[in-house]
Amino acid sequence: EVVRLCTEGILDGMRKQPEATVFSLSQNDNQRYCQCETCSAIRQSEGTHMGPLLHLVNRVAEATEREFPDKLVETLAYQWSRQAPKSLRPRRNVVIRLCDIECCFAHPLNSGCNPRNTAFVEDLRAWSKVCDRLWIWDYTTNYANYLLPMPNKRLLDDNIRLFAAHRVAGVFEQGTYDTPDSEMVALKAYLIAKFLWN
Repeated sequence: EVVRLCTEGILDGMRKQPEATVFSLSQNDNQRYCQCETCSAIRQSEGTHMGPLLHLVNRVAEATEREFPDKLVETLAYQWSRQAPKSLRPRRNVVIRLCDIECCFAHPLNSGCNPRNTAFVEDLRAWSKVCDRLWIWDYTTNYANYLLPMPNKRLLDDNIRLFAAHRVAGVFEQGTYDTPDSEMVALKAYLIAKFLWN
């Protein structure tokens, strides 16, 4: 029933927005995941909460591909779903968008400055081996206080190069979009654009 409802929703979006190419089917932004018997069994066999989520996304992507072979279904690998599964693989029309929200943003992700950064880089490596369409959702500011200085301008390039070295094909850099006068926001946007271009 969940697969049917999600497929109908994604197909409806694809039909109503023919110019769009990517449609998101992702977990909610919370720590609550399905605990039914079926999802628990998939999670157990795949060794990650991503197991049941990717199973759903693959089924929906397979169904939508018949009518829209040129469109992609994207899902977040985020918080509890960040680890790659043992055997399930994303279909060719599925995008995995790996998120680094737990990490330290004051040091390069691969600096080893704390265990969360190390775990993220391990997840990046694992996904890069099994995913043809790997994208990143990167966070670039101090989310506790947008106005405080965040001395991370130099490391943004290090992180982008890390992504490129692991076959990442798309990067979304989230800054302080809702605080126009935050710490050096214009300079940071310019630098990110140049680093991505390079």
